[in-house]
Amino acid sequence: MNLAKRLVYATILAFASAGHAQTCGTEIVFDMSPLPVDSVWGEYMSITSIQGQIIHARLDATFVSNEENPWSIYANFEFPTGIVGVDSQTEGWKGTGTFSVAIESDALNGFLVPPSGSPWVTWFLIHAGGTPVELPGGGIALTPMDGLFSELKLTLTLADCPTGDLNADLQVNIADLLILISEWGTCPSEPDELCQADLTADGAVNVEDLLQLIMNWGSYWCPPPFC
Repeated sequence: MNLAKRLVYATILAFASAGHAQTCGTEIVFDMSPLPVDSVWGEYMSITSIQGQIIHARLDATFVSNEENPWSIYANFEFPTGIVGVDSQTEGWKGTGTFSVAIESDALNGFLVPPSGSPWVTWFLIHAGGTPVELPGGGIALTPMDGLFSELKLTLTLADCPTGDLNADLQVNIADLLILISEWGTCPSEPDELCQADLTADGAVNVEDLLQLIMNWGSYWCPPPFC
């Protein structure tokens, strides 16, 4: 590929599902490792059916550079709720070597909700950078550098389910009531046995838990005007 083409070459769009079904009270990982940077700009588009309220994000990035010339690179995860990314200039990365950073961020906090009529949420990963070169006739442009992200992983923490949402569908309704009834009585003594309907954590599923569920009947994870 000649220099002119390399300067404008972009990574082909990639479509993938990062999960399926609504969820809450858990962590969701979007792992793009390893990510080559063999173009000066690249964009990956992905879709996911995961819904929930993002309450925290962590970006783990490790970049391996074999480039002796000056260089810069950044990579951004872009969600409907915001953007979080890593920038070599901000981190002070330069020269050859392996560079790592863990970024804790609330920049993505908000409700992850698909647009009306669609089950999918769309998100993007965009990277750009390279080494500067002088163009014939004057001017400066970038050319791809010798390096890659050996690790580029985004972890989203989602808010807990509404109290009484026993099947984690993000609302409290008849399905949760049926689960509570099926678990009625003293909770199993074995630690690996689940007793999710024990909402009061008193070791039994009883009328106190039923009252808790009824008090939250109809609760939904995403309040207006967000949903």
